[in-house]
Amino acid sequence: MTVPYAVTLERFLQRLSNEGRSARTLTAYRYDLDDTMIDVAASLGLLPDRAALDRLAPQERETAILAAREAIDLAAVTPDVLDEALAEFRTRPDPRFLTHPERAPEERAPATVARRTSALRSFFAWCYRTGRLPADPAALLEPPRRRKRMPRALDRTIAVQTFDQAAAGSSWPERDLLIITLALACGL
Repeated sequence: MTVPYAVTLERFLQRLSNEGRSARTLTAYRYDLDDTMIDVAASLGLLPDRAALDRLAPQERETAILAAREAIDLAAVTPDVLDEALAEFRTRPDPRFLTHPERAPEERAPATVARRTSALRSFFAWCYRTGRLPADPAALLEPPRRRKRMPRALDRTIAVQTFDQAAAGSSWPERDLLIITLALACGL
């Protein structure tokens, strides 16, 4: 039994709309899923890779992508194919940096990859729950871990002001001064 991607996507988006999701959410889901399916279609042999696609004329490229979306059988999508598509997305140059590619980061931000992973998981989970697929190939996809940011230290002028005003108006000035000194010395 084949499960065509294009028709299934429309039903999924219709379900999200019926649940009250905003138009922007629907647009984001459509974009993430359609863009990922280009890589899935390439993995399934329905399209050439992105580099070859980019060399095609715009009209030819769009025609090939639309034909591939119609031909994708979701039952043929495996977890490995989805992993490969997410890896390609993570390392693909961001189109926002076309004019200044030297400013582009080496990888997409974890939050961006997590959003795409969430869209895939939601879509394939819905396909599985509604009986369209016998198994959920996206069930084991994990969003990337978010980078931990280093806390910002107080600048010198604010630290000195805090230290100078620590005991002002306090009934225990030595205690308050000691607390502020300890906090500043430990970077709290």
